[in-house]
Amino acid sequence: MGALLVGILFSSALWGISAAQTYIYFDNFYNQDTLRLKLLVVFVFGLDTAHQIMLCHLIYVYLVSNFGNPNYLALVVWSILVMVILSAIIAATIQLFMCWRIWILSNKSVYWIIPLVVVVLASFVITVVYFVRSWSLRTWVELADLSVSVLLCRYPLSVVRASTDRKFHERSTASTLVEI
Repeated sequence: MGALLVGILFSSALWGISAAQTYIYFDNFYNQDTLRLKLLVVFVFGLDTAHQIMLCHLIYVYLVSNFGNPNYLALVVWSILVMVILSAIIAATIQLFMCWRIWILSNKSVYWIIPLVVVVLASFVITVVYFVRSWSLRTWVELADLSVSVLLCRYPLSVVRASTDRKFHERSTASTLVEI
């Protein structure tokens, strides 16, 4: 739990920097930008704030509400799952904004932008599917099983190649671990 606390404290410091940048933006550059960009800044900062609130909830539940209850550490708190979807929305929003900027800088060339947008949307869809599938899971073991399944789907060729390789099966577990 110590590493989680340190990570959340570090995240809080970064959120503070983000809040300062948002304040400076609205104080100095607010009049120069379009309404669309102003709304994007508010939207992203609002989601980032919601993400930080979920982090505070997570650490409070583990370290305060269930202090002295080590069995509770095996359970997944709902706020960590909400953070997954919030992170996906924030990442997709920013990445699509960057795709738009690349499109403008490339003289509106669709050859540059289509692959980027496809990758961004695919990543977002995979994260949403992961969120939906993980919502009913209540322990870290169940969540880890789902995470491994998603990773195996991402790298199917290497898994198939490894499972059909006769030498792979003949090696001992120790030698395989040493290679990894």
